[in-house]
Amino acid sequence: MKHDVKEKSSDKADLQLSPGLWKESLRVLLKNPLAVISFIVFITICVMCIAAPLITDWDYTTMSMDRIHEGPSAEHPLGTDMLGRDMLSRMLYGGRATLRISFTAIFYSVFIGGVIGIVSGFIGGTVDMIIMRIIDAIAAIPTIILAIVVEYTLGFGVGNFMYAMAIALVPPFVRLLRTSVMSIMSSEYIEAARALGVSKFHIIVSHVIPNVAAPVLIYISNTAAEAILMCTIIGYIGIGLAPPEPEWGSMVSYGYNALRAYPHIALIPCLAVMLCVISLNFLGNGLRDALDPSIRDK
Repeated sequence: MKHDVKEKSSDKADLQLSPGLWKESLRVLLKNPLAVISFIVFITICVMCIAAPLITDWDYTTMSMDRIHEGPSAEHPLGTDMLGRDMLSRMLYGGRATLRISFTAIFYSVFIGGVIGIVSGFIGGTVDMIIMRIIDAIAAIPTIILAIVVEYTLGFGVGNFMYAMAIALVPPFVRLLRTSVMSIMSSEYIEAARALGVSKFHIIVSHVIPNVAAPVLIYISNTAAEAILMCTIIGYIGIGLAPPEPEWGSMVSYGYNALRAYPHIALIPCLAVMLCVISLNFLGNGLRDALDPSIRDK
């Protein structure tokens, strides 16, 4: 009898998620200089975009035909574009738009994909099969086509393509969560929780969601880079924000025609996109190394 009580007590202890795991992961992440530098670079870009009104006094819509295609100067640190508009102000406000659209799309995809993935992995059976067939069908639709359809339905030029981006990002997240949840549900501590009479809701909230937090964080960091690239491409082909609203993809598109004579117009937004994508990828790799016990404990 005492032996049974001892086993049950041990099972209950196993159900608790160790807070030391997160502290150890953070310690490992901070020891990764590439991940730390990447985080600082990306946060710096975000802060600069948010603080755009404090950094530049120029209105990104103000045109000056006397100052077209000027190079960098004290008055215009990044020069001017083909309409004499200040490139620094357009870069910062364009970054606001690109990052806002990208992270809004990620938020929707994580929320929708999280619910679907957890339900699919937790319930399984016929429900899982139906959900995954629908997800496979959605994944087969090219993102650009989704963006065109959504923009046509909801209105062009106001950033509605972020909903298409969110839909395109849902299938890989559902697959990731479904696999993680199914692995968790087959664990011994879940079987112990069921044997102890723990409700399904409590299992999901207390054990499933905390244990999928690590892969979700890694997914968000890696997918953020993909979303920024996707947003840039959509803006480049002309179905992004309507002029004169700046956006990094449309800025690259406008600067392409003058690339040989005035390369800074296209190269500056390309550099911003490149820094964001590279820093997020390195940060994602650092998070993966810090949060994955099989890698961290080597």
